[in-house]
Amino acid sequence: MQENFTNTLYGAALRALRAQKGVSQERLALETSIGRRYMSDIENGRLLGHFPAPAGSGYITGRISAPRDFHP
Repeated sequence: MQENFTNTLYGAALRALRAQKGVSQERLALETSIGRRYMSDIENGRLLGHFPAPAGSGYITGRISAPRDFHP
């Protein structure tokens, strides 16, 4: 249960950061070499557990210049 809450929290924070930076979901998915649908699943907390490479959370947030201390 905790894992699902963490995924939901991370997804919401990622969506907010992406919107703040003016990056579309499609563009971020393209820049991280993952599918837009997969990006949507991440943002909506529908994925369980850790994200496989290259879709690791640090890699994704790095592509939109998130602060180093970005931890939702």
